[in-house]
Amino acid sequence: MALSAVKAVKAGDDTQTYSLYIDGKWTPAADGAMADDFNPATGALFARVAQAGRADALRAVEAAYRARESWGRLIVSERAAILLRAADVLASKVDEIREVLIEESGSTFGKSMFEVFYCIDLLHSAAGDARHIFGETLPHSASGQIGMTVRQPLGVIAGIAPFNAPFCLP
Repeated sequence: MALSAVKAVKAGDDTQTYSLYIDGKWTPAADGAMADDFNPATGALFARVAQAGRADALRAVEAAYRARESWGRLIVSERAAILLRAADVLASKVDEIREVLIEESGSTFGKSMFEVFYCIDLLHSAAGDARHIFGETLPHSASGQIGMTVRQPLGVIAGIAPFNAPFCLP
């Protein structure tokens, strides 16, 4: 998780201020840019949110690239356990997350509950998929050849997505 993660910190006026989580640390945007985030249903100020820029995206991609080596060394049971733990953490915070989705994005109760439980289900699915990563070995083209497949993380993908289901994006 990089640019999509946020941490709430109380500001002097009781407005939540959200920072970025990059390279294992909560940090402000590199240029200090912030934006007001209003509840679309009430117009009330919900939070002040760090605005990630190019430098932040590059830091996140670089951190993810470095992390690929340690992630690649994890055995399948460790990868699955991390994903299952993330699902457990989300499940323990359903009410809190639902309320943030309603207040921050104007989501309805039903839509916010769908998003939260969909994400929990996705993490369970990903944990199961971790045990089903198989390689493909091409047929030999000469006598005496030995073929094998090695699966390892090779790089990082970064993307920008629409904000119509905010909790599902990360």
